[in-house]
Amino acid sequence: PIGRRRLREGSANVADLNVVVHNLERWFAVIGVAEQRAPSLQMLSYALTGKVFDSESQRWHEKGDRKSEQKRDQEERGDASMALAPADRKKIETAVQLDLRLYAAAVSLFERQLAAFLALTSAPKVRLT
Repeated sequence: PIGRRRLREGSANVADLNVVVHNLERWFAVIGVAEQRAPSLQMLSYALTGKVFDSESQRWHEKGDRKSEQKRDQEERGDASMALAPADRKKIETAVQLDLRLYAAAVSLFERQLAAFLALTSAPKVRLT
């Protein structure tokens, strides 16, 4: 069905985006984002196992995040000749407009899931006798 529709209507459009955004929560138990790798992995671990990463695992991921940030900073300061012309930048932004909107929706869902996860896992445990 989607293949035929693509032939009729062309590439992805706003209607496709709306369907995906509407179904993100149904289709994905956990949304993770690269910028928040450690909490993303914690939520995924909890969803799969019911357990939260131990502090040693957390430290390893935080160390990895710092290294990634340093590498990103070096790449961003890289060769100035790689800078895009304003017209080229505008073409790219137009081409990825739907992707950016989907990413914003995913980040919003991630933030809601993270708040719920933190509230759930940091609540005092009650022992039933």
